[in-house]
Amino acid sequence: MYLAQTYNKLFSLLSTEATFVEENDLLYCMQNIYKMANSKDGCINQSSDNLLCFNAMSNSESASCISKVLEALKCACSEYKSISMPLSYMLDELVCNIQQHSLANMGILSVCIDNANNYMDICIADNGIGILGSYVNHEKYLNQLDDDADAICLAREGYSTKNLPATENRGYGISSNAKWIVDGMGGEFSIISGKALYVESRLTSKIFSIPENVEWPGTMISVRIPMNVPETFNIYDYIS
Repeated sequence: MYLAQTYNKLFSLLSTEATFVEENDLLYCMQNIYKMANSKDGCINQSSDNLLCFNAMSNSESASCISKVLEALKCACSEYKSISMPLSYMLDELVCNIQQHSLANMGILSVCIDNANNYMDICIADNGIGILGSYVNHEKYLNQLDDDADAICLAREGYSTKNLPATENRGYGISSNAKWIVDGMGGEFSIISGKALYVESRLTSKIFSIPENVEWPGTMISVRIPMNVPETFNIYDYIS
């Protein structure tokens, strides 16, 4: 199965109102993305199946991957100019999260463009300790945490894992990006970390404990962004 097909199937499952009766499909999609990520040589290709893996401990490699993804989006998206700054902000923030908080050795950037339906899917993932593991590692909010679902909810609300200014912590990066994607653009935002899944759109926001045989070893943030940018959209309404 090609990456674009796998990713779109995964995102469809993530966005469903159901309680994962198709858990085997979800597991297959997640495993397939992870398998393909580990088999790639770090070179983004020119088809719709764009996937990059990078050394999460290397600033230069991470920056290079972000540049390649933005260049691929520029070539594929006719509205790129009007959304380039928000996309750059999102990738910088979420990749920085991987470097500073995840203890991962590998990051993954995946891009799928659907020109027929006028949206882009972007996936930022790592093989680290997960959001819950990050809170535990920094001994933060332990009295509010019972499981991965609690940790995702805290991160979505902007709670930091470090004693840093608001705009420099992981929770802020997740929260601010969810706001501009969902509230500003009418897109979708989801997080899988450990054994929990969070899905948010303008219509709903839900947290799920996913089936016992499904788990993402780290954190995976998936977004679906419409390529029609509203005339009133301003990124600074959501990040300032």
